[in-house]
Amino acid sequence: MTICDTDIRKLAVKAKISNTRELLNWLKMQYGTTSISVTYADIVAINKLQIPGDYDPIPSLDRLLVLFMCLKDNKLTYPEPIHAVILLSKLSPQIKEIAHSYN
Repeated sequence: MTICDTDIRKLAVKAKISNTRELLNWLKMQYGTTSISVTYADIVAINKLQIPGDYDPIPSLDRLLVLFMCLKDNKLTYPEPIHAVILLSKLSPQIKEIAHSYN
């Protein structure tokens, strides 16, 4: 089932929403609820994620950022120093040696 533009307009009129940002926020409130199992799955995914030493690290870093954002959306936030420690723990051994030499 696909939603066409007229369906979205009808939904916006029904919800008395005038702009796109308000509509997206309203949809997120209505349908963006998650369970504790989804949050747990995000935490497990963070723990399993590794940043490869011999490949481009950007996709892994993007995935880590998305997981942190999902947790934040679910009202579970880590302090920034914990983000840094988690990031350092995900680095490959070659990069860890470089990071330790800078400290």
